[in-house]
Amino acid sequence: MPRGGGRALWLAAAGVTAGVACAAWIYVCAPSPPPAPHLRGPRAGDPARGRAWEGGHTEVVEMERGKLKKKEKGKEQEKEKTRERGKEEKKREVEKEIKEKERGNEKEEKLKKKDNRVEEKKKERETEEKNKRKEDREEKRKEREEEEQYKRKDREEEKKERDTEKEKSRRKEDREEEKKERDTEKEEKHKRKDREEEKKDRETAKEEKYKLKEKEKRKERETEKEQERNRGKEENDSSTLEKPLLEPPSKNKQILVLGLDGAGKTSVLHSLALNRVQHSKAPTKGFNVVCISTEDRQMEFLEIGGSEPFRPYWSTYLSQGLVLIFVVDSADHNRLPEAKKYLHQLIRINPILPLVVFANKQDLETAYHITDIHEALALSEVGNDRKLFLFGTQVTENGSEIPSSMQDAKGLIAQLAADMQ
Repeated sequence: MPRGGGRALWLAAAGVTAGVACAAWIYVCAPSPPPAPHLRGPRAGDPARGRAWEGGHTEVVEMERGKLKKKEKGKEQEKEKTRERGKEEKKREVEKEIKEKERGNEKEEKLKKKDNRVEEKKKERETEEKNKRKEDREEKRKEREEEEQYKRKDREEEKKERDTEKEKSRRKEDREEEKKERDTEKEEKHKRKDREEEKKDRETAKEEKYKLKEKEKRKERETEKEQERNRGKEENDSSTLEKPLLEPPSKNKQILVLGLDGAGKTSVLHSLALNRVQHSKAPTKGFNVVCISTEDRQMEFLEIGGSEPFRPYWSTYLSQGLVLIFVVDSADHNRLPEAKKYLHQLIRINPILPLVVFANKQDLETAYHITDIHEALALSEVGNDRKLFLFGTQVTENGSEIPSSMQDAKGLIAQLAADMQ
């Protein structure tokens, strides 16, 4: 081949390589082209002319294509790697986000749990406070109910006490009324007896008047003797005769006046004799005989001292008594049991002797009512066969008229004495 022909071949090859390089650059920079068409191999029947150039050119092209393929494969691998790295990074980011979300959820759950615990504690405190308030209210209510119960009980007890007091007062009034009714019935019986006996009394009036005159004369002589003995005493208005203990009175039928010392026997006796109040401060030392006159008869009263040395004489003179008058101090509560003992000793000796009890000193504030005296002396145990009368007496201002109860008692005693004679 001439020299000129080689140079042209060389230039042609250089131009081809430059074109292939440009194409390869464009291929690399441009998006991946579609796959190249399959190159047809050399045909067996092709002429051998120009095969060497064509064979060298195809090898270069294939080499370039191989390089390009390798580059493309490397780029694809790098892209795949970058994709995988991106995917891994995305996975890691997603995992991080998931973990962060889980941590956030855990934190939120912890916060929620804390809030729940705080709320539960708050609710517990509120429930405890509510329960405490309820308990306090219940305790206060119970205390109020207990106070109301105690107040109701106090009111009921006060009411019962008032009712018992009313019942006692009612009972006392009933007893007094019953006693008054009994007294009125007895008085009516006595009046009926008096009316029946008036006829007999008229027949025997002359004989009794004569006997009374004899007794009056005898008693006047006795009183004159006693007045001579006791000139130093001023007792001209009364018909009292005092004799010493060593000289007892005559054993005639008399009305006995007995009772403890200080009960007021002498004052009551003087007031009955004079029909006006007559106080006696000196106690009776021994015997005291008083004659009291009424319209149709005269009575002789024998008072025996109430101190301990003279009490043994009470039973001695009880057999000659017409009526027993027993005087008690209504205000001396401590001595009522002692008076009860001596009274029951006396009434056991003579079971039929009429008994008249004087509840004296009724004008004092501390004095027992006659119903209380009746219970204190146990007068219900006296017996049904005995005539029993209870009067409330009082000796107030000296010189005043005696109360109507004492006047009634005086008339009743006269009637009892006349019945017993």
